[in-house]
Amino acid sequence: MKKELEQMRPLAANGNGTEHHCEWRATCEVVETQARALANVLEASSDAVVSSDLNRTLTGWNVGAHRLFGYGFEETVGKAEDILWVDASMVGDDFQRVISSGEPAVNIETRCRHASGRLIDVLVTRTAIKDRAGSVVGSCLYIKDIMAYRRMRRIAQQAEKMSAVGKMAAALAHEIRNPLNSMNLHIVLMERALLKFAAMDGSFKESIGVIREEVTRLELLVREFLEYARPVELHFEPSDVGALIDEVISLGFAPSDGKVRVERYVEPESMTVVLDRNRMKQALINLVRNAVEAMPGGGTIGVSAVRKDGELLVEVKDSGVGISEDARAHIFDLFFTTKESGTGLGLPIVMQLVELHGGTIEVESEEKVGTTVRVRLPAV
Repeated sequence: MKKELEQMRPLAANGNGTEHHCEWRATCEVVETQARALANVLEASSDAVVSSDLNRTLTGWNVGAHRLFGYGFEETVGKAEDILWVDASMVGDDFQRVISSGEPAVNIETRCRHASGRLIDVLVTRTAIKDRAGSVVGSCLYIKDIMAYRRMRRIAQQAEKMSAVGKMAAALAHEIRNPLNSMNLHIVLMERALLKFAAMDGSFKESIGVIREEVTRLELLVREFLEYARPVELHFEPSDVGALIDEVISLGFAPSDGKVRVERYVEPESMTVVLDRNRMKQALINLVRNAVEAMPGGGTIGVSAVRKDGELLVEVKDSGVGISEDARAHIFDLFFTTKESGTGLGLPIVMQLVELHGGTIEVESEEKVGTTVRVRLPAV
């Protein structure tokens, strides 16, 4: 295309060849448009794109370079390229090879230095910049931060290990559940037999009760773990949110919760949202039970559901003991619990169910003031 432009230029200059003149102008406009598009692509690149001249003085700097190095355009252009590198000599050797041969140096792993002094592992590809005559007049560097890639690779490897551990744990839980059921049954039979033949000693009766209670707790732990580990299949259907909230309130409170007062709010009252009714009911009942247990001396629980801006916001708010800042950072971790008899699986299961609905869950809490749990779901 360069050659064609040069051939057309004289015709345009001497006033002859109007047709060729128009063609030349049209071609120039195409070339200019393509150049602008390429410049926009380079500027918008998430990777750093930097250019330098034959003296390795910086001449170009895109937004990606600003993000990676922390320097703005005005801070770098005109300065030596060496300010970017930890080992400038290695990068300099690649520069000389590119300049002398015109061939690119691809995927050179090195370290660069952020404006703050922080070191970053990067992959650098350097290509030659040539003029119209084909002479090398500088170089262009494409610099990719590989620290994020390495972090993601470590996370993926960890996830793979955890998946294997999870499968093994689920299989182990299955094996544990059967003997637990048997133990529980035989404890009940033994207790009945002892009561039938003789009055049971008080301390012995207490010991039997402790054993039964602990076996029951282990059964609950195994059951909830299996529920968490088992793949969940949701069955979505249009659901009346007001009726769902009423059912959650009805099932979430026990007769012994007489000191607890409930405040219900649904807006609009007649509201239908597509969700898995049973799974969401399970999640919300869990939140309500947590709220009740956070108020051993009684108090007020607010359960609300509001539809706004294309989402359903469900809140469960209590005036209980609250959660410490340290504990809040771990409440969704498996097996973490602040309760004496908790399994540490309730909130992870709630989060799993909410996320499977495409929603989010967040917790605000202040010690001795109370806790608010917000569940946001797509309102379709």
